[in-house]
Amino acid sequence: MSGMRAVAVLIAAMLAAESTGADGETGWQEPGWAALAGLGAGTVAWESSRGGRWRIWARDLDGGHRRQVTPDEDGRDHFCPHWSPDGRRLAFLSFPSGRDGYGDQPGPTGARLCVLEAGAVRALARDVRTYREDRAVTWIDATTLAFIDDARHTCRLDVIAGTAQRLTAEPATSAQAGWLPDATLRWATTGAPRFAAWNAGRPAGGEALEGCQPYFSHDGRFGFWSAGAGGPLNRIELASGAVAPIVRARDHRLPRERGYVYFPMLSRCGRLFAFAASPGVHDHFQADYDIYVAACDPVTLTLVGAPVRYSRDGACDRFPDVTLAAGAVIAAPVAEPVSTPPIARGPLPRWQARLRRVRASTPPTLVQIRPYREALVVNEYAVEAQTAGDPLPALVRVVDWAIRDGAVLANPGDGAADLDLERWDDHPALHQRVRTDQLPPAPDLPMFLRVRFTP
Repeated sequence: MSGMRAVAVLIAAMLAAESTGADGETGWQEPGWAALAGLGAGTVAWESSRGGRWRIWARDLDGGHRRQVTPDEDGRDHFCPHWSPDGRRLAFLSFPSGRDGYGDQPGPTGARLCVLEAGAVRALARDVRTYREDRAVTWIDATTLAFIDDARHTCRLDVIAGTAQRLTAEPATSAQAGWLPDATLRWATTGAPRFAAWNAGRPAGGEALEGCQPYFSHDGRFGFWSAGAGGPLNRIELASGAVAPIVRARDHRLPRERGYVYFPMLSRCGRLFAFAASPGVHDHFQADYDIYVAACDPVTLTLVGAPVRYSRDGACDRFPDVTLAAGAVIAAPVAEPVSTPPIARGPLPRWQARLRRVRASTPPTLVQIRPYREALVVNEYAVEAQTAGDPLPALVRVVDWAIRDGAVLANPGDGAADLDLERWDDHPALHQRVRTDQLPPAPDLPMFLRVRFTP
């Protein structure tokens, strides 16, 4: 039996449990499944809330054998799936119900680090943590992984012997939650995007970036993360610091109703890129996210084909990982850093007007925007009078702050108010923040940012 087929047989044997509930996916076919399956035997696994409990589900790249792969466990939920390099083992965390990797909860987490192998689950470590959100391990090789213990130390675990040792001399702070190193032990990251030099267990340097869910290519050349609310999913070349998008927000290669992207992960070989997308809804626990996988160039970490959908359920499907048994890591020379001169710009154009709100979006709650602490909301206003700026039309759309630094701001209400406005397009950095827009499409109405509000 060939090596590739042997791994495929092991995966099929290991993940033999069939789906136990209907989820509307019966008979569904995607034309892209065959193309991705043509790269080799492979499987995508992810967290899913279908059935009322968080469990790990999986589907083969050819679209067949969709199933729940972790067993039902009373009073516990399953998160953080991650394949070993050879696809023979699947690591995941089992949390007590009501706890997860998003919160910074003091004391023992009660989470167990488990490995699913040859159809059996083994608990290898207790009271472990994520780096805040659902990334918990790095596979250093096929039998060794790194994880974060409850004291916020980074540890190395031999999954055969079941023995662990600490890799850090000092624990991470509660603000950092924990450090996950890359497979080469040259870089490390926390749940707040920062790609630091590992320095023998003492992470140092690395610019703090906007976004969440950072991780590494397994050859240690790239980092990638979710760089804003609903995208983009960016990559950073770690040696040069050069940043570019892998998948943009509302990417043209995605269905129009599935352009809000999160939860990126790269296969060990670098040839497949997985993520989840929702119909413009942020809530990471209740929104209808579904799983996508795309072929990827491991040398440049760019997609070489359209993303293909692998789940179609109203539940929340998130944090995928994908394995390709036929893959091989391809090394490439690192490009020289590219320096870009800063762009000089003068004062931004501003409008002053008395406006009355006529349509409103419902502001999000702090729970709905986790893990972020700031959010925007889009409202529609009628222009009653204007004192500065080019003439405004009768109606305008305005982006208002709903939550800033964890504080819920007062709703502007429906009464008339004097607003200072600047063009929304003049504030591109804010385009990556969580933004709730429940208004009907109106592409002809100009969009502004409220920069001052006086009732």
